[in-house]
Amino acid sequence: MGREMILKKFKRTNLTKTKRSMIGGVVDYVLSEKDEDGKNKCVWSTALNFIAATKKGQRAEMISLAEESVRSRMPVTHWLLSWNENEIPTEQQITEAAQMFLKGMGLEEHQALVAVHANTQNVHAHILVNRVHPDTLKVIQPHNGFDIEAAHRIVAAIEKVQGWKPQKNARYRVDENNMIVRNEPRKKQPPTSKAQDFENYTGAKSAQRIAQKRAHDIMENANSWSELHDGLKEAGLRFEKKGSGAIVFVGDIAVKASSIDRQFSMGKLCKRLGEYQPGDTSAVMPNIEPEPLSKIAEKQWHEYMSLRKAAQEEQKRQNSALRRKNALVIAEFKAQQKAHRARTFSSLAQYGPEFVRMAKYLLPIQQSRELAATRKELPKMPKQTCGRFKDWLRQRSPWLADIWRLRRILKPGMTYGHFEEGHFPKVGKMQNPLIPYREMVKRRYAGLTLSRLEAATALHLRCAGYSRKEVEEEIQRHSPPPASPADLAPKLEYIQRILDYAFGAQGDIWVIGQRLGKPEVEKFNKEAEIIEYYMKHPPDEPCRTDKTRFRQRLR
Repeated sequence: MGREMILKKFKRTNLTKTKRSMIGGVVDYVLSEKDEDGKNKCVWSTALNFIAATKKGQRAEMISLAEESVRSRMPVTHWLLSWNENEIPTEQQITEAAQMFLKGMGLEEHQALVAVHANTQNVHAHILVNRVHPDTLKVIQPHNGFDIEAAHRIVAAIEKVQGWKPQKNARYRVDENNMIVRNEPRKKQPPTSKAQDFENYTGAKSAQRIAQKRAHDIMENANSWSELHDGLKEAGLRFEKKGSGAIVFVGDIAVKASSIDRQFSMGKLCKRLGEYQPGDTSAVMPNIEPEPLSKIAEKQWHEYMSLRKAAQEEQKRQNSALRRKNALVIAEFKAQQKAHRARTFSSLAQYGPEFVRMAKYLLPIQQSRELAATRKELPKMPKQTCGRFKDWLRQRSPWLADIWRLRRILKPGMTYGHFEEGHFPKVGKMQNPLIPYREMVKRRYAGLTLSRLEAATALHLRCAGYSRKEVEEEIQRHSPPPASPADLAPKLEYIQRILDYAFGAQGDIWVIGQRLGKPEVEKFNKEAEIIEYYMKHPPDEPCRTDKTRFRQRLR
């Protein structure tokens, strides 16, 4: 098994606690010999750059030095080094890795505690490092705050020195010249325009996307042509050579192998696997059932696909009946043309063979044109479909259709729901809340465009319990009047777009993503009330005093 390691930075602990409490708590956690379940946790530890020799003394020394920093609320940073579950690094390797990490961060002279835990499947080491220098008492900010990026480079160096396997999709690696270089991320092949049109129309995954999901790992890890063919067969797919290229069959749909990944072109596959060896094509491949493009509205999608399938089957039945009917019409017309030719040739025979030959040349041309005109006039079956999935869904649930349209902005695992009118309790009693709320939003989210500022303001007002009608009246009250009657309609349309965002699916997604509860709503409403107070009562004190008073009122 290949050896692999990862490095992780923990977020700061609760900053409502004192510095002594925060640092003491994290030190106690990493040095504790038992976990909550009574299992052995800390099996080995070491301390670097401490005067004290005992764990208790080192804990007190780290807290004392950290308290020398007035500006930093939490100068102790918590990192974790983890190894593959099949690997058990030695104490020497762990110490070496920790020292390389500290040196790479520019913290080799700083206090550091290294504690090895073995209460999980992976042996891992916790590194607590005090960013306060013991001599200068200055707080070091490793790599000007870009410590995560630096950590990835350090991990690549540790992997090279100690022989660990680079983690999958690692940002950095050590090249043949012993230089740390960034790995170029391999971009996933985007669906073709035809595949995207299919997905947008039906809400189902395209054959290309299914092939990427099912075939990519098989084709990437195959060591022979037989292994590739067998793996794809188990996945319900088939690989074939076509001309100088290669295709993968998803059901009866052919997908270019290079559209799954550029490394799967025929030339690159032959370079890796040798001369092409065909697989068994005699076996009947299973039919690939459609798959939903998104988990959103999946129940409705299955209903849509059932209706779509029924419509397609009915379309086939009607088309078949119409083709039979049209075939009879054409056959009857051809019989009439044949009888007409016989009569014409018979009547012209009395004038000599020259007239017959001329008729045999000209009459078929005329009849061919007549036949084409008849075919054109034949009735055609109107196409029976359920239309686009998003349009079909919108007829049943406009809100769910919007959620499906916005599926790309939903974070993995995020639940979604619709907040009905009155869901948010009314907070605050401001008669004209728009201006203070707009100023509050402007302070919270810098760099917003005017339209985004208006939309965010309306959204915060919604969270504070204001109804759509109330927000609309506020916007109209504080917006400048239109320059002319012709400008009234665009103004009203603009307001409705803002309200649709704040009170629609996008607003719901934002609220869920921010995890807004009553305390958060009360806090930003309090901030808006303070802004309103100072707008009505400008302070006479200097600006610095005003900011202090503002913060005190906000608390």
